[in-house]
This record gives sequence, structure tokens and C-alpha cells, in this order.
Amino acid sequence: MLTSAPSRPGLLHAYRLLPLLLLSSLAGWGQDTTGTAYQAFVVEGANWIVSVGAEQDDDRVYTLTGDTLIHDTLYKKLYQRTLYRDVEFTGDLQPPYSVGESSLLAVVREDSVQRKVIGKVYAGTSPTLSGDTLIHDFSARPGDTLKGFAYEAEYIDFQVETVFRYGADRLVWTGKFADELVEGVGSMVYGPFGLRNLALAEGYRALVNYCIGSDAACSIVSTTSLREKPSVRPVAVYP
Repeated sequence: MLTSAPSRPGLLHAYRLLPLLLLSSLAGWGQDTTGTAYQAFVVEGANWIVSVGAEQDDDRVYTLTGDTLIHDTLYKKLYQRTLYRDVEFTGDLQPPYSVGESSLLAVVREDSVQRKVIGKVYAGTSPTLSGDTLIHDFSARPGDTLKGFAYEAEYIDFQVETVFRYGADRLVWTGKFADELVEGVGSMVYGPFGLRNLALAEGYRALVNYCIGSDAACSIVSTTSLREKPSVRPVAVYP
């Protein structure tokens, strides 16, 4: 069956649409196609409960609270507190989490458009904060280099997927490293900083809990002694 050729007005209309289609394609190039809203890292009242090792004094609670202005740039302060546990502890830490006094570990800020977390960190025993350092790059996609502060290496071979974690849909980076990087949270092994290439025991994660809220809401209780263990166990909640 023969069909007639398109009319000249139809061709002209199609030609006029080509530039618009091209611009539309270019505008979408590089946009996030995951369909999920960005989950911020720098959040007031964010708490990371981390079991770092077998030694009793290695466990930590990291907390973001309070702001500070440095050279006209606003940062949020990240504190660390020793997490005390029983001597006979052999499994996962359970609330309530008994903590000692806090000390400033870093100040951090976030570029939510670029999905990057920047910070100034106390390195080791240094009494001064470092210059601005990349803490996490939550914009990394397959083919990019995944890197940040306290990472064991710069990773290229990794995957990204959306997982419901800690009360929200978050991007999660996995790869040949035996760790997971979670958007807005950090490392499932090391907490707010770092990404480690560790051989983990099956089912074990050093990040015991992540909770946004007051100490009371997150089952964190101040104590001055390892033996002082509160009896009330409030339930941690997520906003």
C-alpha cells in the first residue's frame, strides 16, 4: 500500500522541534536519575553509636550539635564521647548507651547541591583543626572515583542502589570494599568518617545505631563510671 509523502508544513514543524529536543536532552544530562531526594549528612542532633573494637574504651558516640562561624563560613560541630559497656560484653551493643564527657572532633558543612560534605578535622593529637577537607562525596556514580577523608583507598569499582535505611530511602555504595557507604550517614563500619576495606564477621556492623534526636530520644545517658548503668531503656526514634 502506497503512502503519501509528508507535507512540507509537517516537515518544517519537525525541523523546528529538533533544537528543543536537543536542549531537553542536554538539560537532563548528568541529572540524578535515582528518583530519591537527597538525604543530608549535616543534621542537628544526629548521633552515631559506633563499636570500634574489642577494647572497652574504643567505642564511641558521635554527635552533631551547635554551629560555629569560621572566616564567615558556617559549620556544625561534631563531638565524640566514650561509650562505656560492660566488661562481659560479647555481642551487639544494646541501649541505653552510657557515655562520658564530650570533646570536639571536627566541624563540618554540606553542599547539598553538589552532595558533598566538607570539614575541618582534628588529626590525631594535633591541637588545631585541618584545612577544609572532603569528608564524603555522595554524588559519586559508577565510573567516578569514590573518595573522602579517612578512606583506606580511592575506589572506582562500585555499585549504587537505593535502600530504605534509618527511616528514609538512601543511596548506598557497595563494592570490593567490605563496607557500605550510606547517603547522609556515612560508613556502616566506621560511622560518620571513613570507608574501610575490612573483612567483617558475617552479620556484624560496627555502626550499631544512627539516630536523630536528643540524648533521651536516642537512648544516650551521661555517666561518670563504667559501672553506672541506667535501668530505663527509651526507644530510639527517627523523624
